[in-house]
Amino acid sequence: MPNTLQDFIDNLDETDRQEVDRLKEQFLAEEAAYQRRHTAPTPGTSVSTRPLAASPTPRK
Repeated sequence: MPNTLQDFIDNLDETDRQEVDRLKEQFLAEEAAYQRRHTAPTPGTSVSTRPLAASPTPRK
């Protein structure tokens, strides 16, 4: 009986091990994307400076 997740993974057949690796890569990619979306920009890094779009109708 495996004691840890790694023991369990080590005892999988090759097809299941490839699926675990694929899911791990997918998780890490999603986690990195989440971190990029939810992390404040580091000082000194480029940030979009595109001006805001003008109002579609002029204000009176």
